[in-house]
Amino acid sequence: MSIECAVHGERESRFLCQHLTPLSRGLGFFIEADGQSGWCAACEEVWSQHEEWNATVEAQLGIEHVCDVCFATIRDANEA
Repeated sequence: MSIECAVHGERESRFLCQHLTPLSRGLGFFIEADGQSGWCAACEEVWSQHEEWNATVEAQLGIEHVCDVCFATIRDANEA
């Protein structure tokens, strides 16, 4: 799936939790095995308590779409 990024143009789509933004730093970065989705340490804590997709997990993550270049930049800025 592709996305039109305001910075990078048409790129491949990735998914991040609402807490990981271009301005966030040091929040931790957890990545799904397929490399398409990432989330912060706070979201990892909620996920580990529930271990299944439900309304609580969905509300905590608040999934956002970003391009693959933005995803990599945000990952690098937030990895612990």
